[in-house]
Amino acid sequence: NDSSPWRLARVRVEVCMGDNCLICGHVSSDLQQDWNTVRCGSVIRGNSVRFSNPWATLTICEIEILATTKPYIVMPNGCSESGRLTDSWGCEKMYDGGNETAKPSCFHDSQPSNTGGGWAEVTLSGYHNIVEVQILNRNDSSPWRLARVRVEVCMGDNCLICGHVSSDLQQDWNTVRCGSVIRGNSVRFSNPWATLTICEIEILATTKPYIVMPNGCSESGRLTDSWGCEKMYDGGNETAKPSCFHDSQPSNTGGGWAEVTLSGYHNIVEVQILNRGDCCSERLAEVGVEVCQRDSCWICGNVSSIPQQGWNIVHCGSVLRGSSVRFSNHLATLTICEIKILATPTLERQCDPTQKIGSCVVPEDAIRIPLGDYEVNECESKCREVF
Repeated sequence: NDSSPWRLARVRVEVCMGDNCLICGHVSSDLQQDWNTVRCGSVIRGNSVRFSNPWATLTICEIEILATTKPYIVMPNGCSESGRLTDSWGCEKMYDGGNETAKPSCFHDSQPSNTGGGWAEVTLSGYHNIVEVQILNRNDSSPWRLARVRVEVCMGDNCLICGHVSSDLQQDWNTVRCGSVIRGNSVRFSNPWATLTICEIEILATTKPYIVMPNGCSESGRLTDSWGCEKMYDGGNETAKPSCFHDSQPSNTGGGWAEVTLSGYHNIVEVQILNRGDCCSERLAEVGVEVCQRDSCWICGNVSSIPQQGWNIVHCGSVLRGSSVRFSNHLATLTICEIKILATPTLERQCDPTQKIGSCVVPEDAIRIPLGDYEVNECESKCREVF
């Protein structure tokens, strides 16, 4: 703040995993002479953070890097496969809890030797935010077969690539880190090049989601004064028209929208929508859900083309960070009775009362779930930014 603060404008921030970097964001051109915050549009997993300035001299006084909570292990509850070499070498061997690395203790597909094409998929109990998959390799024979095995995280029939086993693989545990958090209810392993053999797996995910309560809303219009967007989060589970939001568009012409604001920024992973039960439940079909930061919005997903009369779940393909959630219907009248927004916890900046005001630290145990508005003391109000 002593000279040339403008140099920080548009500085790029990237999160890297080895030589692979993904853009988190840029410092605002409307920068502050104090702390400037760059919020990643989604959670990016890595082991380094890179700062660059293509336009001017790079000067940075101090940085703070905030991350989500440590992963937990997800246990599979079932599996399927392209085939098994013998009845006793099936995909359930991948999660039986044993750490043996000889052929009889491992999954072995039924493909002719090293022709490739085999796969195995494990199902999970519910949806999880997958960040890493560890694979135990054989060490009695042909460990090279695991090289370049593909790992995908799936939500129904939709799969996203987490990564591949390194070609410089280990005969012990091999780690595949997803470039970003991927949400799904199964993990798929495939080998297009050789026989697929896996002795054991561990699947790591971020902390379970919590519910975020909206603190305000806006809309394209309401049919009557009492059927506004605040009906979407009033805590009632009634599904008749008077208890639901109803836009002001002519019947089924589409174009209506509603947006709820949140207290601070959250890592959104799922949105649940309660449909009308007295009439016209089909209107919810293909309703779009977006997570927004100011004027920028990212698509979380759409309601199924065949919506349920009860709760309908929209799973975001990845964790989306934002301060509001927007609902829109381009096909019909927008009616929503209630919503639930689920997010993953993050670390918070915290003030260290023993140091001067403005000095912030992040203790290892500083994991809190934001629950809405609350009071902060003078020190915290100057140095804590709540996400």
